[in-house]
Amino acid sequence: MPQLDHPSLHAEPPHNVMPPKSNTIRRHLPATVEGGATYSLISYETPDVRAHSISHWRLLLEHKRPRWLREMVAEAFGVFSFVYSGVGANASFAVQETNEPGKIFTIGLAFALSLAFAVIVAGHVSGGHFNPAITLSFAIFRNFPWKKVPRYILAQTVGAFVAAVLVFAQYHQKIVEFENRVKASGGSFVTSSGPAGRIQLRIII
Repeated sequence: MPQLDHPSLHAEPPHNVMPPKSNTIRRHLPATVEGGATYSLISYETPDVRAHSISHWRLLLEHKRPRWLREMVAEAFGVFSFVYSGVGANASFAVQETNEPGKIFTIGLAFALSLAFAVIVAGHVSGGHFNPAITLSFAIFRNFPWKKVPRYILAQTVGAFVAAVLVFAQYHQKIVEFENRVKASGGSFVTSSGPAGRIQLRIII
């Protein structure tokens, strides 16, 4: 087979090509075009990935912090979030003199949005139970560890209690005024639109 010995096949790469920059890999590949043999420059940019430095104290804290404590904090925070928002909206509706029907939708929306927020923020840490009934159901039917059940229920109770205390402190004056109005009118504290009536309705349901 005859050897091809054409000057264009032995052409040198162009001299005006800049040297490769840092973090750049360049190579020359011969390519045939109509004018003969030439060189095409192909560049591959490699990303400059640098790890951020982490302090020794942060690493020590992450190593020493127990898993069960993070789960309890996540459950308490999640329950606190939706109880404070939902019960706060409910209290605002109950203590007002004029209760507009549209505000009932606001109560449900407050519960829904706050629960979604709790699941997004803390659900990946503890599983997002946020309810003792769900924790017990998972332990019975989904092989959830029974040793975690008391811790979860305790954290959920603490989160709900703290949220209820804050709501009561926030609406304390309004609640006292509401009680005085009911006592002065000789009415009953248990009404269908009042807090006690709603609690009874939820217990029955």
